[in-house]
Amino acid sequence: MLHALNRGYHTIGRIKPNCMIYPGGIKTNVKEFATHIRSNETCTVTAGDDNYYVYRYEDKINDLENASILL
Repeated sequence: MLHALNRGYHTIGRIKPNCMIYPGGIKTNVKEFATHIRSNETCTVTAGDDNYYVYRYEDKINDLENASILL
C-alpha cells in the first residue's frame, strides 16, 4: 500500500482483526476497539434487504500515518 500511495494511488483492501490501530494515540487492535464503539457513533447502511451499522475510523494504522477504515 505504501508503494501505491507514493505513486499517488489510493487503495481499497481488507484488514485483519488483529491489525494495530491508534485511536487517540493508544495502541490497540481492531477487534478490541470494535467492542468500545457505541451505536450512536455509527451510521446505518442498507445493502439489499440487510442493514449494517458502520463506523468510520481515520487515523494511523500500522505503518500508515493517515488511513480510513470502515468497521
